Amino acid sequence: MRPTELSIQPYWPNGAHAIFLARALVDLILIASLLQAIGIASRNSQQKSLFAVGQINRLDELVEKTALARAVRETRIDGSEHKFNLSRLTDTELVDFRRYDLTRLRQIYAGSNDDPAQKAFIAQIFQQRGQTLDPAIVVAQNIAATHRNDLLLFRTIEQALVEHEARAHRIELDDIRVLMFELRNTSGMRDLKERLIEVAETRVSASPVALLEMLRDVAVGPQGERDLFQYTTRLAAESIRRVLPKVDDCLTLQETLNETLSNGPAAFRSAGAAYTALVDALRSRIDEVCPPATESRPQTPEGASPTSP
Repeated sequence: MRPTELSIQPYWPNGAHAIFLARALVDLILIASLLQAIGIASRNSQQKSLFAVGQINRLDELVEKTALARAVRETRIDGSEHKFNLSRLTDTELVDFRRYDLTRLRQIYAGSNDDPAQKAFIAQIFQQRGQTLDPAIVVAQNIAATHRNDLLLFRTIEQALVEHEARAHRIELDDIRVLMFELRNTSGMRDLKERLIEVAETRVSASPVALLEMLRDVAVGPQGERDLFQYTTRLAAESIRRVLPKVDDCLTLQETLNETLSNGPAAFRSAGAAYTALVDALRSRIDEVCPPATESRPQTPEGASPTSP
């Protein structure tokens, strides 16, 4: 092509082929982009339709972001930054976020610090639905501290686990500690307490030492602070035995043994086998990881036969 020419004119046969291939490639790219845009639009429309009939309770995040921004904009009351007419969400062109997944809404709310209008919109939805924006684990702690409805507690803790897995709100070991403390004197909670110990052991991010200390308080802590029921004591003791191989802090191990020897007989009562198994496991672990002088066992008087504690 020469500088004065307005279009590409090949001078050799191979040049014509190259021009054809280049044009064909551009056409293919344009067609692919068009098909992709049509596919995205179709998928977005399908998702909104499925949500409208209740077959799904949330949208893909890209669709969600656009739909939420539009819902906030279209429902805002004129002259107000943070008040909304939620009845406008019945418009078929809008996504009715009043029926949206609550866990996802909490997650969006937590990440909307730079968008006060969006936060206010979600807060108004929760208020209208009679729901709280508090994380489910906080709600569970409030229930445990007040009326202690076991069915409601179980459902709320399962919801807290959903939020935990969705990273909407992480459950901490202290959350489990608070729940176990509040329920220490409450009967009829075996399944719930077993679930809490399982969550502490397998789902919460905590050091083995911190987990051992929490379980120790539940099983053999001071009277009035430890759990009142033998089934909880046994469950906590079994969990302690499972976590012991991961604990190599001699001071914590020794303190746990001393507290078990001091409070264990009263805590375990008729569950003597569980008490003995815990003491043996603690002593075995201390022998494995601690210097011989670290453990101070009761001395046997001269001339007396050694006995098990």
